[in-house]
Amino acid sequence: MSLMDLARSIQDTDFAVALASSGYFYPVIEGTHVLSLALAVGTIIWIDLRLAGITMRGQSFTRLYAASMPVLLVGFGAMFVTGLLLFYARAADVWGSGYFRIKLILLALCLINVLVYHFIVNRDVAKWDTDVVPPLKARISGLASLVLWFSVVTVGRLMAYNI
Repeated sequence: MSLMDLARSIQDTDFAVALASSGYFYPVIEGTHVLSLALAVGTIIWIDLRLAGITMRGQSFTRLYAASMPVLLVGFGAMFVTGLLLFYARAADVWGSGYFRIKLILLALCLINVLVYHFIVNRDVAKWDTDVVPPLKARISGLASLVLWFSVVTVGRLMAYNI
């Protein structure tokens, strides 16, 4: 069984058919996905702008990060759940989209950037926590995150309008 066959079998389940054809539930899930995306990525933007040394200079990065995490986690949690439901409802259509595959690659790159931040950049955060301009590795991580997340959002919207 190919991945496309698996996607078709998912899309053909009673739940997926009911979800995709719902005049109320599907649009609510889609709207919630967009709003949770705004919440999560909007929070990431503030963190990344500080990490890049562009805004909130001199403010404690660790304080900003700690205060932002609950909001970020709620946004990502809702975005993940609604994204799965949206995929489930139109799995074959989504899997057949080149935009979806690009989005998956970009999300993987976002994950790699998060891991680099946590295991390399964040190790010495105490040294630069309140510096006006963080070290180069922090600025690169923040700017890379901004570019990647803007790309994920752009490709995701292109996908939504082309399937």
